[in-house]
Amino acid sequence: MTRHENPATIPAPDQQLERFSRFVRSSGISVQIIDAGAETVSVQQAADAIGCEPREIIKTLLFHNKEGNAVVAIAAGLSRIDVPSLARSTGFRSLRLAKPDVVLSLLGYPAGGVPPLGLPPDIGVIIDESAATLDHCYGGAGTIQHLARFAVDDIVRLNRATVASIAMNPSSRPVGET
Repeated sequence: MTRHENPATIPAPDQQLERFSRFVRSSGISVQIIDAGAETVSVQQAADAIGCEPREIIKTLLFHNKEGNAVVAIAAGLSRIDVPSLARSTGFRSLRLAKPDVVLSLLGYPAGGVPPLGLPPDIGVIIDESAATLDHCYGGAGTIQHLARFAVDDIVRLNRATVASIAMNPSSRPVGET
């Protein structure tokens, strides 16, 4: 696994946004990309920046383990990922939230800006059942200051995502906080 510890190796935000935009164009879906004008690395920051409710924001988080397994978990709003439920859904043991350098290395996008589409095809995606019930949502668009409005059906379909109960309500023990 390559680690991106030297800032010179991190792709410029415009390159990350263009990579995501190319994926959107090639997939034939309709996505509205929004320049939030500020960092949107947390659900609350994103909701405040674009004037929506936190429940309309999704977070795309990478989890991995020592055995080299990785999975992307998508959840809505201020909910937290229930790591034991995520592990049961994948069959992987000892999953933990990936550090920013691992996120960048494996997904090619910075933590806090990872889009829910255009992810590496060899990394599985699990979307929480509550997020899967939304018609549309806002999520990362490849940089920490860009968001996109997505149809949730497109996220599930294009990722061939598994829908499972992997999130806890905000008052539960915080895991995968963004």
